[in-house]
Amino acid sequence: MSTQSQPPYVPGQPQGWGDIAQGAQQQAPYWPPAPVAPTPDRTGPWVALAAGAAAILGSLFLPWVTVAAPIVGSQTLYGTEGDGWFSAAAAAVLLAYGIVALRRNPGIVFKTAAIVSALGVAGMGVWKVVDLNTREAAMRSELAGQPDVFGLQEAMSNAVQVQIGAGLWVLILAGLAGAVVAARALWHH
Repeated sequence: MSTQSQPPYVPGQPQGWGDIAQGAQQQAPYWPPAPVAPTPDRTGPWVALAAGAAAILGSLFLPWVTVAAPIVGSQTLYGTEGDGWFSAAAAAVLLAYGIVALRRNPGIVFKTAAIVSALGVAGMGVWKVVDLNTREAAMRSELAGQPDVFGLQEAMSNAVQVQIGAGLWVLILAGLAGAVVAARALWHH
C-alpha cells in the first residue's frame, strides 16, 4: 500500500495516473469562448432614415393647411405650393445620413450636416405653424374690427376655419427625431 496522498476529487478531472492507466479518458482543458465584438446599435440610423423619409413625405405629399370659408369653399395647400421643396431638400440630407450610417460610421461633418438639416426641417414646420396661426388671428381681428351694422363681418370671421395639416406636424416631429439621433451619434463619436 502506498503512503502517497491522493489529490482531492474534482468531478470531470482525471484522478491521477491510476485512472489513466485504467482507461479513463482525459478531458481537454476548458477554454472560455473568445469575446465577441459588440454589434453597433442600428436604432439611430434607422430612426434617421425613417425621419428623413417622413419629412420628405410631409414636405411634398401631405397637406400643410386647409382653409374653409363660406361662399369660397375649402382649399387645401401642400408644401409643393410653397416652401416644401426646401424642407424636402433638407430632409434628403437626413435620409442620406441614415443610409450612410447603416453601412459605416459617417464623419463629423456629415453628422453635423444631418443635425443642421433636421433642425431646418423642424424649424420650417414650426415657422409655418406660427405664421399660419398669426395670419388667422390677424384676419379675424381685421374682419371683426370693422364697423358693420348687420354684424356680417364678425359672422364671416367666425365662419372661416383654418386647420393646420398633417404635413407640418410630420415635419416638426421628423425634424426633431432626426436632430436628436444625429446629435447623439455626434456626441458618442
